[in-house]
Amino acid sequence: MISRAAHVIVEQTGRRNPHGREVTRVLKLLGADDSGGLTMAVLRENGVQAPTRAIYELQLAGCDIDLVACESTGGRKTLGYRLNATPPVRDRSVMSEERGDAVQH
Repeated sequence: MISRAAHVIVEQTGRRNPHGREVTRVLKLLGADDSGGLTMAVLRENGVQAPTRAIYELQLAGCDIDLVACESTGGRKTLGYRLNATPPVRDRSVMSEERGDAVQH
């Protein structure tokens, strides 16, 4: 599932970028992927002419995209991309302070 923030990023990116349709297509493909990652070949097969540029634009716009190992049709490992939907892990000390567990000096 693609977050509302990601939709805003795509809208803003598309307005200032002539490659906005490809950026939108890549974000939708990554958001719908359940295989663990999409290779450049898969992105091209789905109509993205410049997948590297689209990934770069998404990263510049703030999307968290991971480079991952994927299995290609021949059983070989190749690199692909995955939309990281996991929120970043925050510092434990900050989390403790928010709960009120901080040690007073």
